Amino acid sequence: MAGLRGARGCRAGGGGRIPAGPEKGNPRFGNAGPLPRLRDFVQLPAAAGRHAARRYLASRTIWRGIRLVVTGSPWRCAGVQFLWFLATLLTLGLARPWGVAAEARWALGRLHLGTQPFIFTGRPRQILRPFLASYILALLSVGLVAVVLVLLWRTEAFDVARGMAAADGSVPAPEAFAIAIAIAMLSLVGLGMILLVMPLLLLAWFSFAAAAMRWRWENLAFGGARLALADVTGWSVARLQLGNLFLSAISFGLLHPVVVRRRVEFLARRLWADRYPDVSPARQAVLGQLNAEGLSNILDAGGAGIGL
Repeated sequence: MAGLRGARGCRAGGGGRIPAGPEKGNPRFGNAGPLPRLRDFVQLPAAAGRHAARRYLASRTIWRGIRLVVTGSPWRCAGVQFLWFLATLLTLGLARPWGVAAEARWALGRLHLGTQPFIFTGRPRQILRPFLASYILALLSVGLVAVVLVLLWRTEAFDVARGMAAADGSVPAPEAFAIAIAIAMLSLVGLGMILLVMPLLLLAWFSFAAAAMRWRWENLAFGGARLALADVTGWSVARLQLGNLFLSAISFGLLHPVVVRRRVEFLARRLWADRYPDVSPARQAVLGQLNAEGLSNILDAGGAGIGL
């Protein structure tokens, strides 16, 4: 929640931007797409660590002298994410909105300013329409590839390819000229499919990612104020995520601090509140296990390691 300190831009009843501030912390609470990501599967064993890291970052984010707190067991969070990941796979992606909602409830619904909670009211059905639009677009893209492959299967180019692959002599070996023509044809078709299908898949992915990001913050309230994100579109999310991916790739992860800063700035420039939140009920929370202090708290273990 970087950017909450000194929210002078919030006008009572008139709305205003929550400007960036010097607090520490990373306001990124996960991305969303119409289908599960391979990274989701690879990172599932580390889901407990990610939730513990959210608690740790929150405990070091201060607004008006009060620390943020994220509650909840990291291991239970990991279990919930794993179950929804399996459900998404078994339903061929159709359970994705419910998985996104479960992730948001853990990331935002368990956030407190000291003793005062943030209220998250998001429901999966609210993002079902943009999800179905992205899902249908992704299916059409994959279906287009399948149709092209079926049509190519009936062409001479595939006959030449099968002849090249036959090692038992059952199919006459094709001539060199026929091989060159087949390779050129298959290469052009493959390149054309990439240029046509990839933009459609990216459009499906980032359009839902933007809708889910807006949905998260529009359903978050604190101190009587409703939050919202302005100017978040599929194109802006694509620039953010693809830019971060490029920076991470060319630096082999060394530019991760720059990636984190880009995420923070993206939210800080777009985060709004309809009024100045009332933080008078907030009191400083007791630091300790809920703030992931030390390895024993990350593991939810006692001093002797009991309770893993």
